[in-house]
Amino acid sequence: MNPAASIRDREELYARAMKLTEGEFILDGEPRLSAPNWLIRWRLRRAIRHLRRVLEIDPYSWSSWFAIGKAYERLGAIEGALEAFRRAVEIVPTNGSMAKEVCAQAMALGQYDLAAKFAEVALQGRPDDPAAHSNMGLLLMFAGRPVDAQRAFQRALELEPLCESSSLLLALAQRVIVGDLKCPRNLQEVQEKV
Repeated sequence: MNPAASIRDREELYARAMKLTEGEFILDGEPRLSAPNWLIRWRLRRAIRHLRRVLEIDPYSWSSWFAIGKAYERLGAIEGALEAFRRAVEIVPTNGSMAKEVCAQAMALGQYDLAAKFAEVALQGRPDDPAAHSNMGLLLMFAGRPVDAQRAFQRALELEPLCESSSLLLALAQRVIVGDLKCPRNLQEVQEKV
């Protein structure tokens, strides 16, 4: 195949996919969108097909994997979103935003060890963010690692000493470590114990 034609095809397919998904991706800081109707679902599935064709031409197109992940996320197909985001991170392993996407999907599936692994990558891009450390602590707690969670909560408090939620979570981790409480495995259990 003509390399110039391949590049042109790739760019055209990617542009078509982005046009089909316009306004349909859930991005940081934006409110959740309502459930997609049949037309939106059709457009998202068609966009995924275009993006998969892009990947046939350029298997290292991390942006295509990312867009596929966002389309699956919008469709509510969490497993598909997780796999696509994971593939994007394999191509660009230091991208904290994509690692955060893997983390969110893994959390939604209750795969807390995997979520913690990718939260660590995301945290490298925001080492001075107390909320990121506190979130990491929660993931570690859910993964059954209260000692590591305690360290994360301590770091969050070093960065923001007056944070009440980090203080409460640190106390919870310490109670789990000494055996006063069973390690919580989800947010509801944390809320019941603090």
